[in-house]
Amino acid sequence: MDMLRRSLGPDDRSEASGEDKGLLLASTSPSSHVDVVDLSTAVPLEIQQPEIRRPPRDRFHLCYVLYFTLGTGVLFPWNAFITAVDYFETLYPGRHVDRVFAVTYMLPNLVILGLLLVVPLGASQSARIYVGFLVYIACLLVIPFLDLDWVREAVDTESRFTATVAAVAITGLADGVAQGSVFGSASHLPPEFTQAVVSGTSVSGVVVSFLRIATKAVLSQDENGLRESTYLYFASAGLFCILCIASQAVLPKLAFRRYFDARRDASVARSYDAPAKLGAHGEPPSSLSLMQIMRSSWVQKLAAGLFLAYTVTLSIFPGVLAEDVESKALNSWYPILLITLFNVADFVGKSSPMAKRFRMQSPNHLFILAMGRTVFYALYAFAAFGPAFIRHDPLGPFYVSAITCCLGFSNGFLTANCLMEAGRKANLADAEKTEMLMVWFLLLGLFAGALLGWIWLI
Repeated sequence: MDMLRRSLGPDDRSEASGEDKGLLLASTSPSSHVDVVDLSTAVPLEIQQPEIRRPPRDRFHLCYVLYFTLGTGVLFPWNAFITAVDYFETLYPGRHVDRVFAVTYMLPNLVILGLLLVVPLGASQSARIYVGFLVYIACLLVIPFLDLDWVREAVDTESRFTATVAAVAITGLADGVAQGSVFGSASHLPPEFTQAVVSGTSVSGVVVSFLRIATKAVLSQDENGLRESTYLYFASAGLFCILCIASQAVLPKLAFRRYFDARRDASVARSYDAPAKLGAHGEPPSSLSLMQIMRSSWVQKLAAGLFLAYTVTLSIFPGVLAEDVESKALNSWYPILLITLFNVADFVGKSSPMAKRFRMQSPNHLFILAMGRTVFYALYAFAAFGPAFIRHDPLGPFYVSAITCCLGFSNGFLTANCLMEAGRKANLADAEKTEMLMVWFLLLGLFAGALLGWIWLI
C-alpha cells in the first residue's frame, strides 16, 4: 500500500486525477518525526487500491439526480402548505394564514438546526434524513384528517386551526433536521452536488405552482374545489417524501459517493488511529469548533449574504404578492401567477451556476449583491403604495411581474453560489458543519423576513 504524506485540501474534491489521497496519511510533528497511519480498516477496498487514481464516474449522473431529488423533497411539504393558502383562508378567514404559516414554520426550523450544530444528537446523517421525511409524511396526513366530516363536527374551528398551525410547526422541525443533513451530506462532494440540492429546493415550488394553476383552471373555486386541490398538493408532497426515503437508501451505496466519503474520513485521521477517532456511525469529527469556523472572514461574508438575501425575500414573498398588490383584469389569478413567476425565476437562478459564467466565487461580491437586493423594498413599496398608474392595470401587472422575476432569480443565484462556495472553501473535516452553519443563517434570514413581512400590514 502506498503512503500519502499530505492531507487533503478543500480544492482536492473537484480534482479528477492526481495521486491517490485516501490511503495512508502522515503528519509531521515539531521534531519532524513522521507518523504513518494505516487506514485500511476505515477506507473501502476500492479506495485502498493504489491503481485507482481518480474518482469513479457518477454513472448516469445518478448521484446528482438523487441529491436533486432530496433537495426537492425537503421543501415540498412547505410548498404544499403555502400553495393551499387560499383553501386555508376559506376555512379560517381573516387569519392572515400565509404570514402565520411563515413565522410558525421558520422558528422551530431555525431552533432545531441550531441545536444540531451545538449539541450533536449522535444520529447518523441517514438517520436524521429518514426521521425528517417520516415526520413530513405524518404532518401531511394531519390536514385531510382534520377535514373529515366527523372531525369537523366534533372539533370547533379554532381548535382545528390550532392543530393546523401545530402541523406546520412540526413540519418546520422536520425541515431543520432533514434540510441541514441533506446539505451536510453533499458538502464533501464536488460543489455541483451542493448545487443539485439547491436547485432541487426550488423545483417543488415550481411543481406545486403549476398544479395550482391546473386545479384552478379545471376545478371549481368553492370550498369543495379548493379541498380537492389541497388534497392533490398534499398527496404529491407525501408521495415525493416516500421517493426521497428510497433515494437516501440508495445514495450511500453508490461507488461515487463512497469514494468521497472515504476521502473525507481519511482527511481527518491524522497521526492517530482512525477507527478510534471516527464517529459512532463512521462519520469523521470536525477539527474546528463552531466559533472557530465563524471567525473566518469568508464564512462571515457568505453567512451574512445568505441572511440578507432571505430576509429580503421572505419579507416580500409570498405575503406581498398574495395580499398587497392587485389586478382587476387578472383577479384571483394574479397572486397565483406572481408566485409561479417567482418560483420559476428562483429555479433558473439556482440552476445557473451549472454554467461557469454564472459562478461567483468572491465572498465580497456575493455580500455586496445581497446588500443591493434591499432595493426591492422600494420597488415593491412603489407597486403597493405608489401612483395609481403603477398600482393598477394595465401597467401594474407588467411592473410587478418584472420585479418579481428579478427577486426570484437573484435569490436563487445568491443561494446557489453562497452554498457552493462555502462547501468548496471549507476543509473536508469541517465541510458538513460549515454547510449546516450556512443553512442556519439562511433560515435565520427566513425567520427575520417572516417577521418583517407583517410590517406591510401597518
